[in-house]
Amino acid sequence: MTSLLTLARAARRAPGALLLLAALSSLGSAIPASADDESVLLLQRLAFQEAIAAVVQRDSRRYERALALLQDYPLVDYVQYRWLRAGLGRGEDLAAEVDTYLQRYPGRFAERLRRERIARLQREGDWRQVLVNLRPQHSDRDFCLALTARTKLGERLQWEPPLWKFWKRPGALPERCKEPFAQLTAAYPPTTPMVWERINLAMEGGYTGTASELAGYLSRADRERVKLWIKAHDDPERALGSPALAADQLMNRRIVRHAIQRLAQRDAEQARAAWEARKGAYVFSAGQAAEIDRYIALRASYQHRAPAYEWLSAVPEEYRTRGVHAWRARAALVSEDWVGLGVALAEMPLSQRSDEGWQYWYARALMNTGRERDARALFAELASETTYYGFLAADRLGQAYRFNNQPVQIDEQRMQAVAANHHVVRAREFLWLDLTVEARREWRAALGRMSEADKLAAALLAHDWDWHDRAVYTVAGTSFRGDYALRFPMPFAEHVSAAARDFTLEPALIYGVLRRESAYRADARSRAGALGLMQLMPGTARGVARALGTQVQRADLLRPATNIRFGSKYFRDMLDRFGENQALAAAAYNAGPHRVQRWLPRERARSADAWVDTLPFRETRGYVRAVLAYATIFEWRRGLPVTRLSARMPPVPVIQGG
Repeated sequence: MTSLLTLARAARRAPGALLLLAALSSLGSAIPASADDESVLLLQRLAFQEAIAAVVQRDSRRYERALALLQDYPLVDYVQYRWLRAGLGRGEDLAAEVDTYLQRYPGRFAERLRRERIARLQREGDWRQVLVNLRPQHSDRDFCLALTARTKLGERLQWEPPLWKFWKRPGALPERCKEPFAQLTAAYPPTTPMVWERINLAMEGGYTGTASELAGYLSRADRERVKLWIKAHDDPERALGSPALAADQLMNRRIVRHAIQRLAQRDAEQARAAWEARKGAYVFSAGQAAEIDRYIALRASYQHRAPAYEWLSAVPEEYRTRGVHAWRARAALVSEDWVGLGVALAEMPLSQRSDEGWQYWYARALMNTGRERDARALFAELASETTYYGFLAADRLGQAYRFNNQPVQIDEQRMQAVAANHHVVRAREFLWLDLTVEARREWRAALGRMSEADKLAAALLAHDWDWHDRAVYTVAGTSFRGDYALRFPMPFAEHVSAAARDFTLEPALIYGVLRRESAYRADARSRAGALGLMQLMPGTARGVARALGTQVQRADLLRPATNIRFGSKYFRDMLDRFGENQALAAAAYNAGPHRVQRWLPRERARSADAWVDTLPFRETRGYVRAVLAYATIFEWRRGLPVTRLSARMPPVPVIQGG
């Protein structure tokens, strides 16, 4: 007999599955006991692909033949799940087979199969069996479907505690729950206190549509109050002028508070004036008044308003959150009030002040208030670290950057034990078979109970498999930060080099964006809709395509070559727009160029490090710091002279026309 490994390799190269079928025919239903592990595993992988093809074609003979070779394969449960799911979708009678599967393979595929069975029972109108199979406590979807099933079976729902708890959520009910709750509220209208409780939650969350709908249960006078509250949300300035708010009543106080806060989101100084003019007319508690003062002061700081430092300093100690302390320091930083910055940092809780970012700014405050020796000592301590602030501190001292590379060291016994972990083995097989989403799910399951040392071993395994996004994700879940080859690999080198050449960019800078945006996940999708390695929004990609004289589809953005090319072109556009200032370009890439334009200083140029750390968006502050620090590390990893952050971050100019 031709060697099993030779046959399996030939089958993998063969068009279609002809040679694999020949291999299966020659083997019958068993793999020879003398077969070596490598050949068995390769043949089983090919048999897996053959089984999935049989599922698609619904070829039972072909499926059974392939399945016979998979009985001890790590993913045999997945193959059977796919077969049963497809059968349920086609209306086949597989009740016994599904029951056997659920007992034999409890887990996420069993849960999916259970859901497939429920969907079929629902289509068939077998609501009693739907209820039998549901687990209403597990998800909103199951809870709503259970209510639907109960009503379909003739039950008249009543206000039992689980239904009341579910109904009083702030926003709209899930679509699946609307019909059963409509029947419930028609039979047993919610009481006025129940309605007001949910309206309060809705308005606090900004769900004005839900509040408006709920107002239908109230009296005419109360409906008018809800309308005024919604007006306070949409047009706070006009709402505050309503004569209906003249009386000092609980509801009026809520509406005034809501209107003041909404106004503060647009213009903190206008909100402060409105609040000062009105607060004496209402009996707010000291705590309520302090919370409104704090809210306005924080908004003033986000908007870089001149009185922000004073207002935040006036917040009573018991109402000073971490946000108050942080934005008080930033308010001083915006105005370059170094004495005020020192005071703000001195009054900041030690646990917060010990963050290296605040340590850097404390050193800057010391330097600018005549305490140079203390400042240099603190800068020297920071400069010993391979971080954004470590690089900034080294620039202040004129020192070389420190790259504290420390490769992970794991003993072979631990590596073997982690490699043999059930979920790790399954993740490896899913990855080999290009079922990446399933591979990631198995990987998360594997990490759930691992020690830090085991996680580092797992990260090394993923790195060895060129599964760089999982390697980065895994090591990030540990306290270890020293292995730069593990944390900052450089895949997609051909695409990065081509984009760097075409758009006159440093490859290290492209890698910095790519590493921050997706950590090497080519199929990454954000909640906002950004796609691919460099997380491009489809609209942005279409604009880049027009500039390049081509077209692009959403699917194209999940291809590394296209995504890296388009992302690099867009970053080049941001550099061109913002005078080659990499800090501004990175902020624009993350938050949009129009926001960055609004964030430019209006009176005098500012140092880029201060500008970055006073941006109103926390995500953008972290993004810029990460991209520039990562670019520096990638440059070092490429063996090139390292560009200093001071060169990447020239002063931020005054806005044109400002």
